[in-house]
Amino acid sequence: MRRLVKGIERKVLENKKDNLEKENGSQKVRGYLDRDLIRNTDTIKAALQDSSDIVTRSFTLFDSPVQAVIMYLDALVDPEEIRDHILTPLLLEAPLDEKSMGNEGKDFLKLIKNKIPTNGRLEGTSSIDKVLEQLLIGKTILLIQESKEGIIIDTTSIAARNIEEPIQESLIRGPRDGFTEEFKKNLGLIRTKMKSPSLTIKATEKGERTKKKVAVIYDESLARREIVEEVQYRLSTIQIDDLPDSGFIEQLIEDNTLSVFPQVQSTERPDKVVAALLEGRIAIILEGTPFALIVPVTLSQLVHSPEDYYERWYIGSFLRVLRYLSVFIAVFLPATYVSLTSYHQGLLPTDLALSFAGAREGIPFPSFIEALLMEVTLELLREAGVRLPKPLGQTVGIIGGIVIGEAAVTAGIVNPLMVIVVAMTAVSNFVIPSYSLAISLRILRFVVLLFAVVLGMYGMILFFILLMTHLLSLKSFGIHYFTPFSPFTKYDWRDFILRMPIQVLIRRPMVFHPKDKVKLSNKETD
Repeated sequence: MRRLVKGIERKVLENKKDNLEKENGSQKVRGYLDRDLIRNTDTIKAALQDSSDIVTRSFTLFDSPVQAVIMYLDALVDPEEIRDHILTPLLLEAPLDEKSMGNEGKDFLKLIKNKIPTNGRLEGTSSIDKVLEQLLIGKTILLIQESKEGIIIDTTSIAARNIEEPIQESLIRGPRDGFTEEFKKNLGLIRTKMKSPSLTIKATEKGERTKKKVAVIYDESLARREIVEEVQYRLSTIQIDDLPDSGFIEQLIEDNTLSVFPQVQSTERPDKVVAALLEGRIAIILEGTPFALIVPVTLSQLVHSPEDYYERWYIGSFLRVLRYLSVFIAVFLPATYVSLTSYHQGLLPTDLALSFAGAREGIPFPSFIEALLMEVTLELLREAGVRLPKPLGQTVGIIGGIVIGEAAVTAGIVNPLMVIVVAMTAVSNFVIPSYSLAISLRILRFVVLLFAVVLGMYGMILFFILLMTHLLSLKSFGIHYFTPFSPFTKYDWRDFILRMPIQVLIRRPMVFHPKDKVKLSNKETD
């Protein structure tokens, strides 16, 4: 009993120590600005560790005895903005009269705010924590002698790339704009495409040390309150030093961290985000990354593409059927080849079986080793093509695949049929619009290959049963992942494997239970 009590006391002390270290590590500066200008300047410099990029400039206001200081981080501001909109008005304007000062300086501060032409981008604060927070995001702080309030001026100028077409989600027909790393610009893209008063944006900050903005976006008139609250709750539980990409948020808020399938949809396309918002779903935008997250998501939506709706319904349906077929080929084709050649030759027509046997004549390895060797080689070429510079990466991917495949066949290591199987598998994987789903299927291809080499076709059937069991039990923010297949949703089958005409798609997807179910109100049929 004594040992148990000591253990509990030691645990409590360790928790207190961790909390103290965390508090000290976050470098929080508790306090408020002082009337002494020099003391305020020294306090802010000390809190920023006297970093070399801190610029401090002292001057007198309006040619008067009143001393003032502006402070900013040189790498984050626009120097022309500071020169033209801050220093010029405060140095060259007419001098102050005595009435402008006032006893507490309120009239004086009001006058200064009126003199700075920054379109209302001014804010007063007396908190040193707030001053440091604003400095670190590119704001300029104006401090005045005998004033306990600092003026925050927006002079942010952070380099960001222009709006470009998404690389991973390019379309033949559709909008060409994509998200960038700039937070405000991404919100503006969504606002531009969805001019709705019910569009709601709730922004907060995450990252104990980096303080990056995270926005939860939804349509108040469509999204279910339960899902919105669940998203906000999961985001509130995130306690991490930095969020360099939305992939961190995806991993921290998904339902099943052990599942190979993505339970959060990521996209660079604003039109896809707007379409999701109009279905009653929720988007998450993180500062510093061009990838937005959409929740909840179902497996079928990861196979769909915006282009399905931009083309006529039979074209969209045809492309969608090809994608579903590609999903099956990308996972099961190599395992099917291994099963038929190793265990179930009797299932093949005689001529085809003889053709397979002739092609494998002289090959020293069993079909499983052939398949494994070629698949690993393909993955290496794919990763090499991604990591190399773009022009060189494309050359390595194409030429390397042809040269290695031809050399392997000539050397008698693999047979030509295996090269065809691996090539068809790779092409089918490229057809899938979602990169997260495509890479998940690449992993599953190796798993089903192991099942096939042990039990043949029976192993593939066993793997399929386990896969379906997992998909049927998987959820994304309370929504069944395999909907509308299971649970069966009759209406959503109109936009599942086939995409029916837009005139027929008069309701929003029932799986998300939107508040307003009708999106095409000219008629309504079951």
